[in-house]
Amino acid sequence: MPPLDAHAFCGVRKHERQERWDAVAGKTDLVVPDRKGEIYGVRYDAVNAMLLNEFLKEYRTVQQQQKEIDALRAELKEQRAFIQKVNDKVELSRSAPQTVASNQ
Repeated sequence: MPPLDAHAFCGVRKHERQERWDAVAGKTDLVVPDRKGEIYGVRYDAVNAMLLNEFLKEYRTVQQQQKEIDALRAELKEQRAFIQKVNDKVELSRSAPQTVASNQ
């Protein structure tokens, strides 16, 4: 469903109002045309169903994105732990006393 834009029709001539309405709802199943093809009415009963369907699609998208975010956070946590281990090993190797064996 294309996004519906709000338009102010005050002071607009009838044919201009018709063109604007066509631009808003003409690409959806919300309008009922008359025999001439002009807008005769609006299917208000379908508005709620269409909005609900759009909401559910967006909700599923958000849920999927949240799963991806959670997986990335878990991966980041593992990477941080690995980096910390490597840093600890490097720090131990730097601070360990260095002994030199002499063969005399």
